[in-house]
Amino acid sequence: MNMKKFYKTIIFPVAFALLITGCSNSEESSSYKTFYHENSTINRFFNEYNEIAEIEITPVMVDEGAYDNNALASCNDVFLNIYANSDNGFHVDMSSQTTDGNKNMETIFKDVMRTIDPSLSDEEVNTAWNELLTGKYKSYDYYLINDFEITYSETVLADGKAIDYDLKLNNKSFN
Repeated sequence: MNMKKFYKTIIFPVAFALLITGCSNSEESSSYKTFYHENSTINRFFNEYNEIAEIEITPVMVDEGAYDNNALASCNDVFLNIYANSDNGFHVDMSSQTTDGNKNMETIFKDVMRTIDPSLSDEEVNTAWNELLTGKYKSYDYYLINDFEITYSETVLADGKAIDYDLKLNNKSFN
C-alpha cells in the first residue's frame, strides 16, 4: 500500500473520528443516567429532579425549546418552559389549565424548588407555596426565598370552569 492511499483510507478517517468524539462533552453527559436535552444544565436539572420527584418527567415528555438553552415539558397537565441562561439564572415557567385545582402543579413546583435548592426545608417549600396562593405575588411582586424570585397568578377562563395557573420561578445560582 502506498503512503498516499494509507493516509486516505486509514489515518484521515481515524483522525476525523477522534476529532469528532473528542469534541463532544461525553464526560459531563455520561455522568447522568438519562439524556433529556443538549443543554447540560437542563439535562442535569431533569436528572436531579427525577431522583426526588413524586411525579416523574420522562425524556419523551421533554422537547427542545425555541433556543439552545430552552426546553419544554408536559407532565400531568402541567406545562414547563425552562431556560438555562448563565446571565439571568435558571428560569421555570409553569402553567396549567384545569378544573380540578392545582394539586399536580403544587407537587411539581415543590419538587422543582427542592431540585434547584436542596438546602430548602419542607417547611420553607410549603410556606413558599402557601404564600403564593395568597395572591400577593402577582406579576412583578416576587416572593423571595434564598436565590428564588417567584410569582404566581390564577385566571378564570372564559368558560368559567377552568382556571389558568401561571407560576414563574427564577433562581440565579442553579447554573
